[in-house]
Amino acid sequence: MSLLKGFVCTAILYLPDSFNQAGWLFQVISLSFSCCLTIFCAYLLIEVRKIVRLPSYSDMGEKLYGRPGKILVNIALFLSQAGFCCAYIRFIVYNFHTIFQDIFGLDKENETDEYYTAAFCLIIFTLLCWVRKIEIFAQTHVFADIMILLTLLYVIIMGIYQISDPEKSAQLK
Repeated sequence: MSLLKGFVCTAILYLPDSFNQAGWLFQVISLSFSCCLTIFCAYLLIEVRKIVRLPSYSDMGEKLYGRPGKILVNIALFLSQAGFCCAYIRFIVYNFHTIFQDIFGLDKENETDEYYTAAFCLIIFTLLCWVRKIEIFAQTHVFADIMILLTLLYVIIMGIYQISDPEKSAQLK
């Protein structure tokens, strides 16, 4: 479930809008291609790990390409993780900002409100990063997994509803 949260959830929550903007055919083709490419790359990584018998990606990069390989793998891992973090922060800030606009009537054109929301989120995330034993978050982790699955179910149901009756779904917007 952690892999589901780490790699899939943000993309799933953006799917309805991306289908709306890019179109069904392009999205289905691009998602299928992305899925196949991801599975193929994961397969290659597993096969390389079996051959070199090393526990980490950077160790594999070092064994295969020397010191530059280790550095490049570490840079790629850093950029990948930074990209996930930036996507999550942007997603959370956008949703919090939208909620605050609706609840408190904030100015929709004022970007400074969004910066305050981002600063607040970064403070909370920084404090959470200082927790050394993440086992204390086990219950909230399970709750988050359940919420992700419920959200995914909701997105699928609403997608089916919109496909089956476009006139009624236009009223929901």
